[in-house]
Amino acid sequence: MELAAEEEARSETLYADRRRATVAMWKVAADWWKVPGVVGLNVGYRTKFNQIVSPLQIAILVDVVAKQPRSYLAAKGKFIFPREVAGVPVKVRQTRYLSSIAAGISVSEAMASTTESGRLIGGMAISATETFDSWGTLGICLPDTGDHHNDHPGNLVAISNQHV
Repeated sequence: MELAAEEEARSETLYADRRRATVAMWKVAADWWKVPGVVGLNVGYRTKFNQIVSPLQIAILVDVVAKQPRSYLAAKGKFIFPREVAGVPVKVRQTRYLSSIAAGISVSEAMASTTESGRLIGGMAISATETFDSWGTLGICLPDTGDHHNDHPGNLVAISNQHV
């Protein structure tokens, strides 16, 4: 069955599964965000080799910087994500995020080079220069008035959703 047709035929069941998976994810989210290397938590379709597979199955998706074999994690005494939470499968995926700052590009440089018009497009991953392993998605850039920190009036201040 084509995925779109399967999704339509099973929409009520998949919706209920998604709600159940979301509840399960929120029960573990606070602890899982503390695991080093975790960069994303979500609920979505189970995948194999980055492709959605049939039959469609809702899973808790954990994005990590570097996926390691369970045996390696056990030998090192590291946290191992369970295979399921409250009956919902857990899928750990290696995801690479490269912030513009980690790549050595300042917000001003990125703004000048991102597009021909010099606009920096929201949605790109950014981080502070001293925290390359912590990042957020760029929401907006505003001029620094210097009112709060008196650092550098006129420079750009980037606001991300890292705190969300």
